[in-house]
Amino acid sequence: MEYENLLSKVADVFTNALGDNLVGVYLHGSLAFGCFNAETSDINLLAVSKKEPTKDAKNAICKGLSDLWGEAPKAGFELSLITFENAKVFTHPCHFELHLSESCINWYRKDPDDFIDQMVGEDPDLASHCAIVRQYGKEIIGKPISEVFGTVADDDFMDSIMNGICGAHDGIIEKPVYYVLNLCRALAYVQDKLILSKKEGGEWAVDKVELTHQNTIRKALDSYANNSEMQCEWSALQGFADYILSLCPQPKAMDDFMF
Repeated sequence: MEYENLLSKVADVFTNALGDNLVGVYLHGSLAFGCFNAETSDINLLAVSKKEPTKDAKNAICKGLSDLWGEAPKAGFELSLITFENAKVFTHPCHFELHLSESCINWYRKDPDDFIDQMVGEDPDLASHCAIVRQYGKEIIGKPISEVFGTVADDDFMDSIMNGICGAHDGIIEKPVYYVLNLCRALAYVQDKLILSKKEGGEWAVDKVELTHQNTIRKALDSYANNSEMQCEWSALQGFADYILSLCPQPKAMDDFMF
């Protein structure tokens, strides 16, 4: 597997930090899907502990991953840590004990105590992460996925992916490839109950949407494959977002996790 040596070091970080409290560390996202792009993808990790970890354990995890950041792809790691109870009997939105990603690594490095004190709460994205781990995930270390992760209800998974795209009308201008392909894979679940990667979602949707939007998807797929900037009119991007959103249910009213 790509990054196998790095993932072995990641396993050591969690083993050293959590000891007997560790249930396992699991890979999801593009590296598990088989469509990883070192220029744009991050390494998505979902870790599980037997009980809430101590502050020292959380700091050891963050420091260990921070030290490995230079060996990771450009987008770094994205980690969520949950307890076994929350993994096995899933409740949406899921409570997390720790989160770390490229968007907040500098906060940790600047003020570790403040970061660890505040980086705990509920994240609606975890319903989709746990469902993807169940279907496509890979064990880096620990118990088998089938023994750790319980079923995520269809309504909870649907709400999770809808929560992730509800801001697409505005967000698609800044991150066109990300939102176009995420909108596509959301529609794949809405219409056919398919759990797909971003690339697979675009490939699935390209001949299923209205003709006027097909070229937008093709451009996004091309940019995704070639690490190139997507050239598209703002009106076309926002029109595509509004079109897909009109075909999808609205997410429940909840505060979106800030990272």
